[in-house]
Amino acid sequence: MTESAYVPGVWKCPKCDFRLIQSNLNALDGTVTARDQPGDKCPNCSSPLWRVSWKDEAQENMRIAENQLNRALKAEAEVERLRRIVCLYGNRARMSNAADPVLQQSIDDAFAQAQNQ
Repeated sequence: MTESAYVPGVWKCPKCDFRLIQSNLNALDGTVTARDQPGDKCPNCSSPLWRVSWKDEAQENMRIAENQLNRALKAEAEVERLRRIVCLYGNRARMSNAADPVLQQSIDDAFAQAQNQ
């Protein structure tokens, strides 16, 4: 592959999938540039690190994004399920004539807050 086919400064271990992003911090002008020089070994298994292609980088980023989206959708569904449970039991608690007015007020407040979200 040509030099432009690789992500500058990104290296990966072929055995354990360790990723290394190498950068140069330029103190004079405050810039950060890729350190694109081989030589570092994997700290986990001492294997030589391989360069990462743009295609591999894009596929890995897509996999991460899809996983995060799936987690978010699952979490939103669980929040909605729990909100429905709270509303159901909140309605039951409101309808039961609670003898304690402080308890009744806290139930009413919790129910109103759940309805607003």
